[in-house]
Amino acid sequence: MSAIASQYPALDKFFLRILGVRKPDISMHIDALGELAKESPQKIELLNRMIWISELTPTTEDVQDLETAKIFPVKLENGEKTVARKQIEFAIIDREEYGDAFAGSIRVLDFTLEQVRQCDAMLRACGLSERYMSHLVDEVITTPTKKKRDLLLSMEFAQKAYAIFRYAEV
Repeated sequence: MSAIASQYPALDKFFLRILGVRKPDISMHIDALGELAKESPQKIELLNRMIWISELTPTTEDVQDLETAKIFPVKLENGEKTVARKQIEFAIIDREEYGDAFAGSIRVLDFTLEQVRQCDAMLRACGLSERYMSHLVDEVITTPTKKKRDLLLSMEFAQKAYAIFRYAEV
């Protein structure tokens, strides 16, 4: 299956009225993604299908047939890539700083931030909203327990920071 509307935008009447080609709906895209999952799909093919489905604002019921389909490109801790079912544990990077902080230490959906945003509606319909890093990570702000400033520690810190800064400039 291929989206011919993007390749021949001026010929939509020809395809729809004369040839009788059905206009794609969400169920057609979901069926196509399910069929694609049975093969050895490429990441870009999966991504495109997910974007098309997301543009149609799927519901949980719409994507129910994909419950056990291998449709999620996942990057493993060791850097290897695989295609997984939603039951496999992986996180979805939705903030750049979290992606940088956890790179190489957890399994993540192998999409860029922009791709995650484009597929957001489908990911949420699949019940993966709790896997977004912004939901998984708790930021803790620390404050000093001493009210007095330790002059010796402050001087040592300033010296180390200066040395690191000088090294980073080179």
